[in-house]
Amino acid sequence: MIEWSDEQLMVRDAIRRFIDAEVVPQIDALEHDGVPPYDVIRKLYAAFGMDQMARDRFKKQLERKVSGTVESASERAERAGERRAGAGVDADDARLGRCRQVEGPGVIGDHQV
Repeated sequence: MIEWSDEQLMVRDAIRRFIDAEVVPQIDALEHDGVPPYDVIRKLYAAFGMDQMARDRFKKQLERKVSGTVESASERAERAGERRAGAGVDADDARLGRCRQVEGPGVIGDHQV
């Protein structure tokens, strides 16, 4: 049997509360009436700080590109270590990227970047 940490249980409970408050009331419209899920996804991102995380990452990438700075091998290695230790930070970034692609370039949540 898996033993969940207190932090994992808190995340689980927070997600359940979000689903109960934001998704369950709209489930039929989302499933059968063709209502796009973008508003719910934006609320999810905002509720759990993923919108700010995406903005921060985009800003860093843009700053590197504008300045012509190339990420060093040590920075890449450090970031790779953070990915392994950071509970799927890059997996979150990948999901954020897919949502941005669906909504269109330059859109993160309700904000233009």
